Amino acid sequence: MIGYFFKRLFFFIPTLVIISMVAFGLSKLTPGDPIECGSGLLEFGEKYSVYNQDYKELYSKIAKQKGLDLPNFYFNINALSQPDTLHKIILKDDREQCLYLMNEWGNWPGIQTWRSAQKNLVHSIERKESTFGKDSLIQIRRLISSLEFDRNKQSIIVAYQSLTNLTKGSTDIQELISTASKKFNEIFDDSSKWKSLVPTFHWYGFNNQYHRWMSQMIKGDFGVSCQNGLPAIRKIRKSIFWTLMLNIPSIFLAFLIAIPLGIKAGMNTGAKLDIISSNVLFILFSLPSFWVGTLLIVFFTTPEYGKFMDWFPSVGLGNLPASAPFWDRFWESAGHLILPVFCNTYVSVAIIFRQMRSGVLNVLPKGFIQTARAKGLSSNSVQRKHVLKNAIFPIITMFASVLPSAIAGSAVVEIIFNIPGMGAETINSIFNRDWPVVYAILFLGAVMTLFGILLSDLLYAWLDPRVSFNNKSKEHDQ
Repeated sequence: MIGYFFKRLFFFIPTLVIISMVAFGLSKLTPGDPIECGSGLLEFGEKYSVYNQDYKELYSKIAKQKGLDLPNFYFNINALSQPDTLHKIILKDDREQCLYLMNEWGNWPGIQTWRSAQKNLVHSIERKESTFGKDSLIQIRRLISSLEFDRNKQSIIVAYQSLTNLTKGSTDIQELISTASKKFNEIFDDSSKWKSLVPTFHWYGFNNQYHRWMSQMIKGDFGVSCQNGLPAIRKIRKSIFWTLMLNIPSIFLAFLIAIPLGIKAGMNTGAKLDIISSNVLFILFSLPSFWVGTLLIVFFTTPEYGKFMDWFPSVGLGNLPASAPFWDRFWESAGHLILPVFCNTYVSVAIIFRQMRSGVLNVLPKGFIQTARAKGLSSNSVQRKHVLKNAIFPIITMFASVLPSAIAGSAVVEIIFNIPGMGAETINSIFNRDWPVVYAILFLGAVMTLFGILLSDLLYAWLDPRVSFNNKSKEHDQ
């Protein structure tokens, strides 16, 4: 059994690595700026112009603190025209402009020289802004900003010509404009477009963003929330608590009710219990939880349809302050969880019941059941020792999906009943583009899914010793 556990665990580690790569890759593709996330740079950007060097310096400083000036992965395969230090260009507009020019003309040294001349020009204009008229300064700023991300050759040349006309009387700035314009034209004069068609391999080692991200994830550091700059784990920890308070009772009740009921219905197929339970649970399964939840709130939390119907407190978790005694807060919240627990439970009961009943019906015709009955074993003994043990396998398979759902929560139920659980937190984080929280929840859900599958495999091996790592059939083992 121990050897089986380690063999299964060995195969789950690569799966976890692949999942982490997918999560990391998606995090790099999501909209928004990870450097501005939770750093206060948005306010800084509103106060200062986009091309202001103070903004860029602070932006680069935060990027280095977050490790975003490192390469994305352990290695990279790109065009020969692209340098292996492209990741050090932090600003997205700068990097995309460089990539476009490199792919079109393949002259990275020329692009570097032009960028250096452009930087000197911007510094000089910033120092002498007071020497320009108000209208001219507005146009100069607009042109400088456009040069930061413009990729069109003709547009950039026209921008330099316009800057030359707007800065007449400032000889030193006009010289810098002439130098920058000249260096820009040299990019095309010495082009090597063929380099963009030749692939090259770069090895960066362990000092990269993915390695750092994965190391932090393993330590429980999921980054900071883009909403308030606080560690994402704080928001997740609070949400997990309420999700577990909602889902653990739901899971327990679902299995406690559905398994015995499914066994009884399967053992007495066609009886009144089987017909009634099958029809009732089929009807419950067809009712959407959002509709049932809304009806429960309308009919059982308000006196609108009679005072005798106002049985439960309304949505939320109560109004007691954190300073109130623990048990007072516990019973206050417990009353608010009764209806959402029911909403989470009734669908699960219907699903587990149908699986359990089908499992029993598949086992009953087997020869070993007939043999056990022929030996004179009681119905309860046959049911407990032979039917349940062999019919439980579909339920174990379902159990693999219970653990991630227990952590991920039910967004519909949590939102309807205003419970700050993981489901509601995921939806809110997506709408608010709080991607560190979203991907932390995604990663935790993936880990719990793997753990659930591993646990179900171990339960298979425990209940049936014939289950082997090589997945040999039972008939072959016999």
